[in-house]
Amino acid sequence: MKPVFLLIKCQLGQSYKVAEEIMDRIEQVAEVHSISGQYDLLAKFHIGTEDDLGHFVN
Repeated sequence: MKPVFLLIKCQLGQSYKVAEEIMDRIEQVAEVHSISGQYDLLAKFHIGTEDDLGHFVN
């Protein structure tokens, strides 16, 4: 397994909804954090070493 961190921008007022959907729909998710600044969420995922990062992100 390898960790992958993604910064996510959300529409205004949708951060909690997006975080909940990530937790419910993506089995590789390890953590989702609300952050301030240019992005709204920081998500950590664990993907298999053989998995292609580009395909996972898209």
